[in-house]
Amino acid sequence: MTLLGGLAAANTPNSDPPEGGNLSLAEENLTEERAAGGESAGLIPSTYKTLFKDDNIEVTWGGRTYFDLGFFSADPSYVDDSGGIAGDGAEFRTVRFFAKGTIYHSVDFKTQIQFTGDGGNKFKDVFIGMKTPIGKVRIGHFKEPFSIEHLTSSRFITFMERSLGDVFAPGRNIGLQVSDYVEELHNFNWALGIFRDSKDGQLSQGEGQYSVTGRLCGTIFNNADFSHVLHLGSALSLRSDTPDDMGMGMTDLTGRPEIHLLADLGGAMIPSEGALHWNLGTAWVNGPISAQAEFFMASVDGGTSGVDADYTGGYLFGSYFLTGEQRSYKANGGRFDRIRMTDSLDGSGGSGAIELKARISMNDFNDGPTDNEINNYSAGVNWYLNPNTRIMLDYIHSEYQSGATDDSLDGLMLRFQIDF
Repeated sequence: MTLLGGLAAANTPNSDPPEGGNLSLAEENLTEERAAGGESAGLIPSTYKTLFKDDNIEVTWGGRTYFDLGFFSADPSYVDDSGGIAGDGAEFRTVRFFAKGTIYHSVDFKTQIQFTGDGGNKFKDVFIGMKTPIGKVRIGHFKEPFSIEHLTSSRFITFMERSLGDVFAPGRNIGLQVSDYVEELHNFNWALGIFRDSKDGQLSQGEGQYSVTGRLCGTIFNNADFSHVLHLGSALSLRSDTPDDMGMGMTDLTGRPEIHLLADLGGAMIPSEGALHWNLGTAWVNGPISAQAEFFMASVDGGTSGVDADYTGGYLFGSYFLTGEQRSYKANGGRFDRIRMTDSLDGSGGSGAIELKARISMNDFNDGPTDNEINNYSAGVNWYLNPNTRIMLDYIHSEYQSGATDDSLDGLMLRFQIDF
């Protein structure tokens, strides 16, 4: 039995567990080791994060910290959480710690907590999973299977924040999910779950709000190391809304304009009896060049006393590594993972990796009882000092229209990010 493990050279942390598949914790560690360019350390899985290990139980831990700075020039529609016009700001965007592991080689678990600036905390991934003949069963609080961008960890997304279209993704809720991965069938992934809306995973009571969400994805083509790959996926979520005191539910499609320092802008918060969310996405990688795009749609059922509405959103982005690295596609789960590094800034003359990026995104809420739309244009650069540390610079030009209002914002965002 080993307690608190031992330090190992050139090791990197584990990824979040895949949506489907049955990798052991040791196999996930080894996958991360290879993805981060740690082949020179041999075929020994990472151990420096091990809290406890014997023949039947293994527990590891980790965390992440993001510190953001923002500088803005904005019209009145763009406000911060205090209600004032957007001004310069700074925040600890994310501070999280987790423990996860396997028990008797068939049960896995994860508990992840995010600490907030007001002294509170939020549940993120808190679940128990197990292997079954039909796939992997998971129960607890975790992301519903929807959108490659949303399912890719914030540690590995290309921009500081996900696109405007992320408001269509259901996010994390309490639920039960079954999923699997078939490598021989074009890396085919499927996931299907029933979920119940919850408040940060800590409270879910009363009638509704239930949903059934499913996702299918795979690769159209790929080479052995996924340095050349084309991904295609789609997801569907049928949602019922929780009645309020007046007997009417609400559909909430509001979100921040790709800047976390600002308050929600536009979108839709409307009475409804339910909604159908749909997503179609693709991603392409060819060495240092990559592109990714998704389309989102929500058809809202206004019921007998409301108004039906159809809303859409989407994004397209591209990136290029000047230093030759590539985005790392994780076939088991249909999402992206830690990049493969070739020249880390490690005191021996390395300079890290440089990634250029550009994105356009939009949301159109001009239907039913709402009348607004937002379009964002972004560009920037990421400097990866090593596989676990990066500095991100994003410039965002945002345009918001609602009725006679036609406002805009220019913002420069800077992030210092580390995970372990």
